[in-house]
Amino acid sequence: MKVIEHGWKWVRPLGRRSGGPPHIVVHHQAGTGSTEAIHRLHLANGWSGIGYHYHVRLDGSVHRGRPEWAIGAHSPKANDSVGICFEGNYETRKTMPARQLASGRELLTDLRRRYPKATVKRHKDFVPTACPGKYFPLAALTKAAPTPSAPALVAKAKIPVLKQRLLWYAADHGVPLTDARVAVVDASGSPSTGWGASAQRLAQRVSAALPGVKRTKQPTTELFRALK
Repeated sequence: MKVIEHGWKWVRPLGRRSGGPPHIVVHHQAGTGSTEAIHRLHLANGWSGIGYHYHVRLDGSVHRGRPEWAIGAHSPKANDSVGICFEGNYETRKTMPARQLASGRELLTDLRRRYPKATVKRHKDFVPTACPGKYFPLAALTKAAPTPSAPALVAKAKIPVLKQRLLWYAADHGVPLTDARVAVVDASGSPSTGWGASAQRLAQRVSAALPGVKRTKQPTTELFRALK
């Protein structure tokens, strides 16, 4: 799962939690807006900065707020817990977008795996509030994320074509090639169907630069199609 980092500037040092979090607390934003907007709002409240540890947007993107080790500022009685804010007002919005639901489920699955003693709670379990809203799909979010299936790989005969496309894309878009020398033909002059460490490095860099493509070091059909 990709987590977008922001490099926040904190107005004062963050406190460090002692031990693992006792809970994972879910919130709704009670509206829409960027992670940067939440950071500005929390600064205006006189806090060190954004109080949540994660912000899951309607488009499914997951943004880092505070580091997981830090004391939060999201629920007065549970700031020693990991706080996740979901964009949207789930007091009025009846359905969570599929991408947001999938990302939230994946994030919660990962946190529960790493903090097995932590229980998932709602903001309103600690203080009198409607948050995260009466339509918040907690049961769907706490259902374990499905194990991802192995990506489909291109046929061996197409690997030389994929490597050539990776090299063209890298040259046209400034992707570093210094330690990713990829052979399209072998010593005998035949198309090279090998997929070694250099090809894996190049595939990772190019796939990370391609919008809508999952980052990978494998010769996937998704990567092949995206480079047509």
